[in-house]
Amino acid sequence: MSEEQIITSYDLDWMLQSEKVSDADLARAIARAYYPEILHLCTYFLEDIDKADQAAKEAIIDSIRNRTRFWGTENLRAWICAKAVRMCRKPARFFARRPRRKPGGERNNFPRSFNPSEKYLILLRYGIGLGADEIASLTKKPVEKIRQNLEQLRSKTGVGQKAASAGLEIHETARELARQADGLLESGTLAVHEDHLRSCTECRSYAGYLKKTGEYLSKAAGELYPKPVRSEGQVLSAAREIIDSVWEDQSKKRVSLRLKEIGLVLGAIVLVGIVIFSAQLLVPVDPPDYEIVYIQITATAAEAAEEEILTFHGNAEADVIQALEPLKMTSTMDEVIDRMKMSSELWEQLWVEAVVLDYGPLGYIGPPQTYYNRVWIKKPNSVLVLGGPLETPDYLLLYTGYNFYERAMGETMRFSLSGSDLSPLRLNTPFSLTENQAGTGVLFGYQVNNLLYPEVSEFFDSMKRKSNQDPAISMIVGEDTVSGRDAIRLRTDYPDGSQIQMYVDAKTGVILQQREYSAMIPSQILREIVITSIQYNPVFHTNLMDIQIVNQDVQWDAIWIPEEQGRHPLRNVNLSEHRQRSEAFRGAEAPEGFDPAEASLRFEYSNLPVPDNPSTWEAVIYGERYPLLAFPVGVPWTLTCRRSDDGSWISIGQEINPESLDTNSLYWINLRNPEITVKPAGSRFGLGTTFSPDSRYLIYSQNAGYSASRGVFVYDLATYEVRKLLEVPFALYFSWNPDSRQITFFGGDRITDLSEYVLDVETGEILFQAAASIHNQVLSPESPAAGWGIEFPPEYGGFESCVEP
Repeated sequence: MSEEQIITSYDLDWMLQSEKVSDADLARAIARAYYPEILHLCTYFLEDIDKADQAAKEAIIDSIRNRTRFWGTENLRAWICAKAVRMCRKPARFFARRPRRKPGGERNNFPRSFNPSEKYLILLRYGIGLGADEIASLTKKPVEKIRQNLEQLRSKTGVGQKAASAGLEIHETARELARQADGLLESGTLAVHEDHLRSCTECRSYAGYLKKTGEYLSKAAGELYPKPVRSEGQVLSAAREIIDSVWEDQSKKRVSLRLKEIGLVLGAIVLVGIVIFSAQLLVPVDPPDYEIVYIQITATAAEAAEEEILTFHGNAEADVIQALEPLKMTSTMDEVIDRMKMSSELWEQLWVEAVVLDYGPLGYIGPPQTYYNRVWIKKPNSVLVLGGPLETPDYLLLYTGYNFYERAMGETMRFSLSGSDLSPLRLNTPFSLTENQAGTGVLFGYQVNNLLYPEVSEFFDSMKRKSNQDPAISMIVGEDTVSGRDAIRLRTDYPDGSQIQMYVDAKTGVILQQREYSAMIPSQILREIVITSIQYNPVFHTNLMDIQIVNQDVQWDAIWIPEEQGRHPLRNVNLSEHRQRSEAFRGAEAPEGFDPAEASLRFEYSNLPVPDNPSTWEAVIYGERYPLLAFPVGVPWTLTCRRSDDGSWISIGQEINPESLDTNSLYWINLRNPEITVKPAGSRFGLGTTFSPDSRYLIYSQNAGYSASRGVFVYDLATYEVRKLLEVPFALYFSWNPDSRQITFFGGDRITDLSEYVLDVETGEILFQAAASIHNQVLSPESPAAGWGIEFPPEYGGFESCVEP
């Protein structure tokens, strides 16, 4: 950042935290300092300038509304930018896809080798002007990783040539030049290096390289994502709108609090209010964006009789839209998309049953996991969801205004009174629910925005543009029937090879079915949503979405299937085994000279009939078409895999726990000799085993059992011997030096008390140790590992990461 930006940020930090600064003065200051930049960022996600403008204002409003939660522990501009990104993604995300590509990107001379994430980085650094530290805060990635990506951007431009001298990296001036190029130094800081620049040819060349690539990338950012022009008057006008919204929000909050004092003071909700609104009672070290409180479910009195609340009076859709002609195969894509976007204008209240089918990871053999969702929606922003795998709901979610309430039946309830920070509504899949849904959150989900609120979804505008540019990308491919309704089937292809198919109600434009296909095996369905029942403008009881109702012991089973509304059967869905088994290959013998280490691997899982443990599965590993090994594992959704660089070994982790970052089971398999399958003793292991680059060693940690069995261990793949390197109760993020002699990792007594270690693998000697944090996963600049040129922390994937050697 420039010196002026740093001063501005410091002043705004103080204003945001000072009780002497009014919301109005703060809104005016933030709008003048950051509104144009926030608006520029929003146009990346929302091409409609009015929607982008509204999202930018809402982000600033939200930062003022939550000013007491900003403690100065992170960069203010990045903090507001993160809020803007969340605002923009609420209506724009679709199956968690990356933001759409701007059409302007097709008309410049910019290298096509840049991927979407690199283009996003170009906007952030060279379009908006964020420094590497701010980008790291915004994207939740380490600063050094961002700096590596920026250097890769410069190298891809083809402009100039970086000095290749091995001695350049030791020049302090060169390092400072790179820091300035990455936005980490104030302007004028390099004045002390002028004498060295005059005498060092390499550093002068490097400075010229940075200047040329910076100018090129800045120009490219302007072509790809033009900066919206806003006059001083328009900025002040935006500030006034923000101030008005803040005042209005405060007025509503005062009224809301008075009502709560009257109606809820004797209930458990008061406990929530005390904790959430008494921020001065306790200053957290690292405050979250919103507070979550857990309370036990208690029976409370309802204003209406239970039987009245549970009665559902549904209306048929018979005469909802008689005037519209049904869509046909001859309809244009523009006509179909316009009808889809118009669909939510047909109702003020809506009820649907949506069935989510998860077909499992690649190689899974068996029926899809099926999860039913009943959804009640009342405009503008009240939503009630009941979900469950069978005939009885086990999950409840209520959105009302900016608040949401979540409950796993028979467990606890989760409250948030700042729901504007939350992701859009999700439908839950089978593996969302655990023993404590409130504690673990949603693991998988689909947003219903694109299904039921398509008029606010940028995805459809993007799809229309793509189909106009290239009809083969998005097209009408057929007619079908879904839940008794005529439907038009659309297909959209993506550059990574994946595909989405949507079945659109020919009359109403509602998306009745949605399928996602694999990028690796295009014919395989990964997951889909089917709307089996729908009713327009049903009559809901006024208390159905009241927190008093949510918090009482209502028999929710009674509205699981509404009165006189049966379940439509699923059609065109195979609820039995849906993928081809490889049993024909199980007896195949590999030809002489076949080397599994050089083969592509295939994985297959099927449930074993074990009465005492229905979660037991059999995993079969194939090298090409030849079976290598079969062994029992847990459910395949929870497996991860790493493969050694020479392709001869794989390491499989089972049942990863995202809360504690550990693994319950490990398997190490020698593909050249599958009898060498190791399952180490113990029950809990640190996240991520890692093979050495020379494929000689495997590093793992064990964090349960007696002290003698806890610590960091190295497994010698040549001798099959295990050595203990360091006794540390908790360790993770193992990364190797390219020479396979040293490792670095985070370890400590607990996850909140970590150090960065660098160890010599042969001797176990600690070469470096410094304080580290799970929240800032960056190697210390003083660490020897900082110069290894590695990615840290390492990434962990499923079995797709083990397919190729």
